[in-house]
Amino acid sequence: MGHGLKAAALAVLLAASMPTSAAMVDRGGGMIYDDVLNVTWLQDANFAATQWTNSGARRAIRTAG
Repeated sequence: MGHGLKAAALAVLLAASMPTSAAMVDRGGGMIYDDVLNVTWLQDANFAATQWTNSGARRAIRTAG
């Protein structure tokens, strides 16, 4: 096994063994921020279908509970 291949294998092993932690921050209004990917997600993955009617009028938001 070449030195470059050994170094690459060691780097992969070290990266795989490092603990990771993503903080998901609730920004309110149905938005969640992921600090690892640096993106903001919608809590409702089906938002377009649940919030808008075919005519474009906004539906009443229903809350669980």
